[in-house]
Amino acid sequence: MQNRVKYVGRERRNVYGIALDIGTTSLLAALVDLEQGQVVGVCSRTNMQRVYGENVLARVSYCVENQDGAGRLQQIIINNINSMLEELITRNNISSEFIYRLCVVGNPVMLHLFLGLDVSGFATVPYSGLFKSELVYTAAVLGLNLNPATEVVVLPQIGSFVGADTIGCLVTLKPVSTRRYLMIDIGTNGELVLNNRGKMWAASAAAGPAFEGEGITCGMRAVQGAIDKVWIENGVLQYHVIGQERARGICGSAVIGLVAGLIRAGLIEASGTMRSKSAAGLNTTSEGELVLAQADKTDNGIPMVFTQDDIRQVQLAKAAIRSGIDILLKQAGLTYKDLDRIYLAGAFGNYLEPDNCIKIGMLPPIDINKISNIGNAAAEGAIMVLLSEESRAHARELSAAIECVELADYKNFQDIFMQNINFPV
Repeated sequence: MQNRVKYVGRERRNVYGIALDIGTTSLLAALVDLEQGQVVGVCSRTNMQRVYGENVLARVSYCVENQDGAGRLQQIIINNINSMLEELITRNNISSEFIYRLCVVGNPVMLHLFLGLDVSGFATVPYSGLFKSELVYTAAVLGLNLNPATEVVVLPQIGSFVGADTIGCLVTLKPVSTRRYLMIDIGTNGELVLNNRGKMWAASAAAGPAFEGEGITCGMRAVQGAIDKVWIENGVLQYHVIGQERARGICGSAVIGLVAGLIRAGLIEASGTMRSKSAAGLNTTSEGELVLAQADKTDNGIPMVFTQDDIRQVQLAKAAIRSGIDILLKQAGLTYKDLDRIYLAGAFGNYLEPDNCIKIGMLPPIDINKISNIGNAAAEGAIMVLLSEESRAHARELSAAIECVELADYKNFQDIFMQNINFPV
């Protein structure tokens, strides 16, 4: 009972909270019955700020270049969230008066824009924001359509581009001071945390959008019509489409699976150069592009292809993640063999097959039984904070204890990055 969230006022049978994960690409809100300790509703939306930039740096640039940029992007995200709140309230037949607290996680730029704060500090080195500690607002101040006094708790951050979403992930991993683990949230801005028996380091790796399907010739996000799995079986390219419909594009998990499959088939050199596909029985265009799906199997009636440049984009993305891993291990005086476990977080991490990640060199060649997918742990951590003052205190402790490492400033970073460009063939 001592960890239960406390409220001023008379006892109620209906006491709710909302865990909110503000991502660069998408938003997720979970309605939580605080008395029962259960999630009773979940809602997600595309982050409508995308029209002003696909990634955080593009949105920062927009705000720096436009006087009312930050205010405009704040209003967009508030409208987004109010739409989600309305859906959760209506669908679950509750009154907004019964929602007493929101717990918010997200990367530093998204949280600054949510709060209407200046983001110009993220435009130049040393890439810092206006706050790191936990912040508490009211719904009225932020323009959220809830009880005006509803408490909005923004979890603390770590530093630079490593934010409250990473803190949320770590909250779900019970503090085990005797273990050594690596937690990775793979995305456009990959966040990494290394725990060496209680001493912790964090970093943000600018992987770029390839793992989210952007910058790939026929890339798309993991939605209906996306190829989400690719493999080569008996010399034949096989794939699975989300929704079992005609293919519209290929998402990040399938891109990784495809490259891993081509490496296994001996069709990609260590440098990333594709060897002759036709010799292996795979279909190619006259320009030498690999045909993923023929015209009669695609949504638009145009063959879906994978190119040499697509492989280059994968190399850049995986090298960024792997370089971050290598640098954090060096910082701790460890090697990958010392790790007890690797946790893959985030919606994207849920779709990844660990052996494919190892095959392309994004992850070190660790025993795959030591790799775990922990799903959308950021939102789960926010839920835990809603339900437990102990978890809330743990979030604060984590923020204060973790050392943030700026990868670009690390000695020999460029050398480490270039070493990781090649595939481990």
